[in-house]
Amino acid sequence: MLTTAAAQCPGEQAGHTMRLAADRAESLTLPACGHSPTEEVPAAPMDALTRS
Repeated sequence: MLTTAAAQCPGEQAGHTMRLAADRAESLTLPACGHSPTEEVPAAPMDALTRS
């Protein structure tokens, strides 16, 4: 499971919550992002999903 969040909202909170629910959860906090990761840095989540 991969969570992505903007540094400004909610940041690492999403990753922390998912790690409570899933054994293999990963979190990606996007530092150069405000509130909408998929609009502001759309390539970042896909890059994280496809990296080996």
